[in-house]
Amino acid sequence: MRLIGSFTDPDQATRFASFLEVEGIDARVTDADAEGEETTVWVLDEDRLVDARAHLQQFLTSPDDAIYVDAVKQAVELRLKTRLEHEAIQKELRKLEQDVKQQWAAQVPSQFNFPLIRMLLIICIAVHVVGFVGGEQNYGERGSIESMLRFKGGPSIKSNDTSVRLSDAFSDIKKGQVWRLVTPIFVHNKGGLLHILFNMLWLYQLGRILEHRFGTPIIGLLVLFSAVFSNLAQVLVPVLFLDESLSPFVGMSGVVYALLGFAWFKSKYDQRSGLGLRDEIFFFMLAWMAIGFVVPSLNVANWCHLGGLVAGIAFARIHRSR
Repeated sequence: MRLIGSFTDPDQATRFASFLEVEGIDARVTDADAEGEETTVWVLDEDRLVDARAHLQQFLTSPDDAIYVDAVKQAVELRLKTRLEHEAIQKELRKLEQDVKQQWAAQVPSQFNFPLIRMLLIICIAVHVVGFVGGEQNYGERGSIESMLRFKGGPSIKSNDTSVRLSDAFSDIKKGQVWRLVTPIFVHNKGGLLHILFNMLWLYQLGRILEHRFGTPIIGLLVLFSAVFSNLAQVLVPVLFLDESLSPFVGMSGVVYALLGFAWFKSKYDQRSGLGLRDEIFFFMLAWMAIGFVVPSLNVANWCHLGGLVAGIAFARIHRSR
């Protein structure tokens, strides 16, 4: 802000400041604090200082000219117009904010709009509690319920023959216990709460929104497909390609990564889905999966995670939003 001029007559200062305002130069008048002091006019935009000084020279030659007298009224009308426009903009913004809140409220599911995800949460927690109360810490005898849900083949079979390792991995499946292709998702590590808390949090956050948006049947198919696909990936990749026996694995994380992949693909390539998954969330989950591959000591079901992600993206690619 720069001082542009001083006036002994306050009316002249008001006229000149009003004229500058009409010309699009923002100016302010500072009244004299004491008798004998002059009223000053300040220009707020220093880039218009040269123009303001030129206008001042013209003003001083004829300060009572009609163009300057009328500028006072014009400035008042201009300020009123600006105020009304500002109020109209604020009104529109408030209306837009209200509309967004209503749309968001319609998008965010209530507690009754995701029965499938709620059922999965209850089953996982119940199985974990039962397994925690009964059974040993290791996977060998962790309770009858958990033993019936997961793959029971294990690293006890040490063989260079792929067919032997594969037969061991699917020993219970060959007996007709095909539910084990799905049910490992309901079991979580007993050693700590982090595993089940992490999976349940993401299942709740992603699953409830997707079920509310796409319906229980579609997300039910996605959960079933991704559970089978991710579990098979965790079994087959080590046995067939890494010359390893089946290591025990459990958890909902394969399905969680499938929900993530589904939501990401829909957000990026299907505008009709109405989804908007933030890139930071997607890349955070990718980073966590990468850490599992880089740090084997974490004992993470890496192929289950990757298989779930692939399954979710593939399912989203096949599915068409309505």
